[in-house]
Amino acid sequence: MKVVLSAGARRDLDEIGIELRRRAGTDIAVRVIGELRERTRNLASFPERGNVPPELEAVSGLDYRELHHAPYRIIYRLVADTVEIALVADGRRDFRKLLAMRLLRP
Repeated sequence: MKVVLSAGARRDLDEIGIELRRRAGTDIAVRVIGELRERTRNLASFPERGNVPPELEAVSGLDYRELHHAPYRIIYRLVADTVEIALVADGRRDFRKLLAMRLLRP
């Protein structure tokens, strides 16, 4: 399988990197972004290993899954032979609101 980051997920990683550089310095930002990218790449070999996000369990027809890299959550779905990374965000955010804005809007 191939792994593809949506435009939103690429933007998420950029914003996480900027915030980490501001708060913790460049070395930590580079390390964490590298770790998040590695987690997404590993989905090519084991795409079904993530769990269904609890916020989406009650929404039928959605096939999103998630991986954790504390405190971050990586939300993705399988589309044919592709793992599509939909978003990467700090799990301490209001995820119900974030998922509604990013995944459930028409």
